[in-house]
Amino acid sequence: MRQFGAGAGLSRVRGIAVDQAGNVYLTSRANSSVGVTDDVVVKFSPAGAVLARFAPAPGKPGATDNSLRGTAVDADGSIWVLTDRLEKPLLVHLDATGNRLTAPDLSVVLPTRGTGQTYGIATRGGRLYVSGEMGDTARAGLAMAVLTPAGRLVDMIAGAGDQVAVSDTDAYVSGLRLAGSPQQAPEQRDRAAIGDLKGAPIEPPNGSRFTAFAITDDCAGAVVRGAGSDSGGPYVTEDVEEVSLSTEAAASCKLTVGNTGSPCANDQEGTPIASYMGGEPGGRITYKRLTATRQPDNPDVWVYVEFDRGQVHQGPVVLAWACLTQGSNSPTFRYEYKGSVTLTDPSGTVVGARSRRPLAGAGVSLRLSPTRNGRFAAPPLNAISPQFQVELTDRTGKFGWNVAEGYWRVVARAFGYRTLRTAAFHVPPEVTGLRLALRLDPAQQARLIDPAGHVGSVRLGAHRAGRAPAGLRLGVARGRVRSIQVRSRRFQTALGIRLGSRMSALEAAYPAAIKPAALKRRGAIRIRVRRATFTVRRGRVSAITLR
Repeated sequence: MRQFGAGAGLSRVRGIAVDQAGNVYLTSRANSSVGVTDDVVVKFSPAGAVLARFAPAPGKPGATDNSLRGTAVDADGSIWVLTDRLEKPLLVHLDATGNRLTAPDLSVVLPTRGTGQTYGIATRGGRLYVSGEMGDTARAGLAMAVLTPAGRLVDMIAGAGDQVAVSDTDAYVSGLRLAGSPQQAPEQRDRAAIGDLKGAPIEPPNGSRFTAFAITDDCAGAVVRGAGSDSGGPYVTEDVEEVSLSTEAAASCKLTVGNTGSPCANDQEGTPIASYMGGEPGGRITYKRLTATRQPDNPDVWVYVEFDRGQVHQGPVVLAWACLTQGSNSPTFRYEYKGSVTLTDPSGTVVGARSRRPLAGAGVSLRLSPTRNGRFAAPPLNAISPQFQVELTDRTGKFGWNVAEGYWRVVARAFGYRTLRTAAFHVPPEVTGLRLALRLDPAQQARLIDPAGHVGSVRLGAHRAGRAPAGLRLGVARGRVRSIQVRSRRFQTALGIRLGSRMSALEAAYPAAIKPAALKRRGAIRIRVRRATFTVRRGRVSAITLR
């Protein structure tokens, strides 16, 4: 470990980047004591010597802080720099010598009207990845946006985030906070979901020390979003923002919400009187005072609300309190938001119409329309969770999202089968248990590689007479097929693996078959999946043989 930069006049550094030669770039505050009158990007050699200083916005240093945020160095040596929202433009592009280049205007490119803050930027594969709190995050602002250097928006993630880093295949955002429904701000959505509270204001857990969902073993497949899941058991003992459940699990689940303190004022006696989940009243309340007098700095009110089987619904969890001032007979009522539960909806299973068995590798996607008979199109990412436009099924064939209100269709595709589109349905109410039965496509079935032992209609061990189908070479002994060698890229597995597929795709399709030791070998790598052998050379599948 070593440090460098002493004497370079660095001040309030906000961003860092490293180029392919090992040079380091930092965004630094103006420092008049060393003659630096502008907020600058400072370029260091790998040894720590100052090579250059570039001022993205000369003559406009930040009034009290560094106006420059993240920086990134492109493959061509040019430099991208983010500035705060009071400095225009928000994104500056400099060549390797510091001259200004054309850069997209984020206030035009991003659907946020240029509001909010940008913090981090990264470049990879000819794309820019910008992170921050862009737009009104209460109304599904952007945590990350992906765009081309020319300013075309490629993708985005709703919510808020801090810094971003990108590898060959993945983007990482620190401090990621995902947004809720794009149709309503969280406080509006929660208020509307309470039902019989008639629009009462729902408050954050003001006096609470923690909000905890204690998840029983019955809640298989629960996903807890927030801080502090106890990996040693089914209980979560720190602040939790959201619990995501499959609808099957919700039917048999028990959830317990824990709370210390109350939202009542210090001179009031607070008593929990009701609880709600997804607008439905319910839940068994256990209330306990630890001492006779309330100490604001050490809350002595403990409350647990247990929602039993059949009481778990999608929506916010709210605890109603009666707050009574001493000497008064008229309590005031406060409603405290304690987190939320989401159910996977719509959800279901993809199966083969003939076999009735689940299909792995089916691509399931969603289509959204504002009306039942309107035009259905791919939804924006901030309308679905998880934010995948296409969800690939595993061996169980299951799929599922949590979606915004609207009219939806589900589309399922699998190689070897005909595409299936469901009829339009509205969410809410919940749409679960969909069973998408795909019919065979004979033309694609003839080109389907099944690692279990056949390619199209040609099976290992079967009698063979006549010529082999084009694109296949057969090894025949004593009249039976002993091996099948795939010679054409027209053939592929149900998971999309064919001649020329990348090693990364093979790993994603058949992770259990990939041994770490095999990846360290030099030369050809052979991966065995049931009766199929995939040979990889120079990172791509060069041969497929079934024996």
